[in-house]
Amino acid sequence: MEREQLVRNRLLQLELHFKSIRYFDRRKDKQLESSLLFSDQRPNELIIIYCKEGFLTINSDDKNYIMDNNSYCIINNRAHLKAHDIDAEALEKWYELSIISLVGRNQSFKLSHENIACCQDTHTGIENYLQLIDYEDKKGELAEDEKETILQMLIQMLFTRIYFQQKNLFALKSEFTNEEKIHWLKKYIDNYYTKDISLDHLSNLISMNKYYMIRLFSEAFSASPIDYLIKVRIDKTKQLLKATNFSISHVGKLVGFGSASYFSKMFKRLNGISPSQYRKEHSQDNKGNN
Repeated sequence: MEREQLVRNRLLQLELHFKSIRYFDRRKDKQLESSLLFSDQRPNELIIIYCKEGFLTINSDDKNYIMDNNSYCIINNRAHLKAHDIDAEALEKWYELSIISLVGRNQSFKLSHENIACCQDTHTGIENYLQLIDYEDKKGELAEDEKETILQMLIQMLFTRIYFQQKNLFALKSEFTNEEKIHWLKKYIDNYYTKDISLDHLSNLISMNKYYMIRLFSEAFSASPIDYLIKVRIDKTKQLLKATNFSISHVGKLVGFGSASYFSKMFKRLNGISPSQYRKEHSQDNKGNN
């Protein structure tokens, strides 16, 4: 609790000032373009994107970030995103919140070594804050200091969740039992499936013999670590194939497959059909339901 309080205190010291908030609903405005996102970011500015429905994929420094329902990301001005780095084609409903920090970068709260941080909002508390800020901003009846108090509470929630998600994920203690290490490993794969993951990398993470790790993981989850990784990736591609028009190779790349042919091979092995056939069948189902 002491460490958590320290983190919260550091967050409260940041001088964050509200700039703007925009809510988008593609179903109401079919002409909405993804280029609206991050269109005018300035130095010392944070952008928060909350994805209520749909998918948002971001590529930065050759790393893929995938957001889906009830997830959010924080992007700072050092991300150097370009227009083609953002795929918001499958987004249906989302919020864009711009925040300007008047504190120098040297004093800023640092989430990680990366310029983009993503997290799942399982309790939708973030959306409640965004709705409140959006509503009060449109009314024009909320004083700036009151607005920024709400903003501070939101930022505290966002940063603290991401901070402790990252810290807890990598807080693998030496006194962990082998069973705890294996479950920790599964959590790591669930969170970092887009990264280049090998058996050697996984075994080094938990300081366990590679073959012993494979046996324990297989006993716990009825699949080897790599088979489980492939399943996680394939499950995500099925969602992307349904929700987007991304090319087959691009879908595979987004979730961590280095080869389009290998992705197609694994997809067919697990589903009995190719990715293109899966997309076609789903499209036909949609037409039949309309």
